[in-house]
Amino acid sequence: MRTIKTRALLTLLLLFTGGPLLAAQESERRPTRESYLLQVVLLLGRLEGSSSTSNIPENTVQTLKDVESFLPYKSYQLLDTSLIRSDGHANSLLHGPSGREFHLSLAFRSEKGNDGERLSFQVFSIDAPAEPLTASPPAKSGGDAPFAPRASGPILSSSFAVDVGETIVVGTSKLNGGSEALLVLLTVIP
Repeated sequence: MRTIKTRALLTLLLLFTGGPLLAAQESERRPTRESYLLQVVLLLGRLEGSSSTSNIPENTVQTLKDVESFLPYKSYQLLDTSLIRSDGHANSLLHGPSGREFHLSLAFRSEKGNDGERLSFQVFSIDAPAEPLTASPPAKSGGDAPFAPRASGPILSSSFAVDVGETIVVGTSKLNGGSEALLVLLTVIP
């Protein structure tokens, strides 16, 4: 009888003290996912003109100065900025020229190395929803044909790696026959 009570007591003791200890050990073995703060900046670049950079984030202005030798744009206008906290996947909405909506989707993983921390983006995509017809259907006796709607789909799609603390130009997408372009910049804020 005494051995049964002793075993029951030991079992209860293990349950109350061993359970939390095992759970703590298990959580140490599981990798934790950190979240990162990402700043996405949408600019309108123009081939002519001059711009004021007063409303453009400072890190973005510096990056534009660093890449001015291979970007043909002389002036920039801030369209939208999005701050995103993510641990690997996110969606956001950006507003472009004339308030047009653009959908941002991204997926990344973090990599830690001797040189520091990097985010490797497998998906960084900006899509524009389809636009409606811009003219009425032709009359029975002829007339002008309607313009086809602009197709929906990615206006920018890329994969890349970026260091934490770095600002990069993700890409550009020409507008209006090429005299203007959307520029997308990304900063991983430390």
